[in-house]
Amino acid sequence: MPRFDGTGPNHEGRGYYRNGNSFCGNGQRCGKGRPGRVRRVGMMPRCKRYGPINNDFSETITMSVDEYEAIRLIDELGLNQEEASNQMNIARTTVQSIYATARKKLADSLINQKELYIEGGNFELKEEDNI
Repeated sequence: MPRFDGTGPNHEGRGYYRNGNSFCGNGQRCGKGRPGRVRRVGMMPRCKRYGPINNDFSETITMSVDEYEAIRLIDELGLNQEEASNQMNIARTTVQSIYATARKKLADSLINQKELYIEGGNFELKEEDNI
């Protein structure tokens, strides 16, 4: 049975299960969960900023390098999601999620004339694989 006493270090207002795991008042887990797997990237983008020529940006959208890699593998190289997941060393469902997010960001940038900036993400560069 959970305790709702809010005791414990830096967890005021949270409940705890008998095994010590905490949960928020609405029954969801608190915190970040387990760390994500490092994604393998075959090449860095040659250009990190894209946008309208007139430099009239309403806002900037940030795409991670692993989202860029999913677009590159699936759209440019024509790999299916299973092949892309093998190249990136992650699960197919993760590639599917990354790819969907990247496509939405790309469409938003093109349609709404927003600057697209590519940076960050949880990745490692593996150029020797030549993917």
